[in-house]
Amino acid sequence: MYLYSNALMDMHAKCGRMENSMQLFVESRNCTDVSWNRVIVGYVQADNGKKALSLFKDMLECQVQGSEVTYSSVLHACSGIAAMEPDRQSHSLLVKTIYDKNTAVGNALIDMYAKFGSIRNARLVFNMLRECDQVSWSAMIAGYSVHGLCREALNAGNRV
Repeated sequence: MYLYSNALMDMHAKCGRMENSMQLFVESRNCTDVSWNRVIVGYVQADNGKKALSLFKDMLECQVQGSEVTYSSVLHACSGIAAMEPDRQSHSLLVKTIYDKNTAVGNALIDMYAKFGSIRNARLVFNMLRECDQVSWSAMIAGYSVHGLCREALNAGNRV
């Protein structure tokens, strides 16, 4: 039954009906990390980072373990609402999980640090990733460019 509920939550979220998605979530008796991720991602995609962060806090209080989807979504939520402190807290939580060197999560961290002007931290995360993909390189190049570091952007572009 909960697979059906998760699919419906996802459908409602993708159609922009987060209140319906949330109603299914609240009524669900068996919320898994997948259920939590459906509503957190839905709110991030609906540009409601505050609600996504609130749900993430609730998820942790319910002792549900986050996944790479959870952490990358939470980091995007923080970036969207320009909230550096929750991002730092999320990064601290990440270091305690198996996702701290995950490429998707790392890309979200690079993007977040670059948006907040902390190119040094973005580069540290980039250097710690086990594998850098196109998104990793693009996030670094964009970060360098936005902050006027044209030489670094060109050097990174040449190394891709």
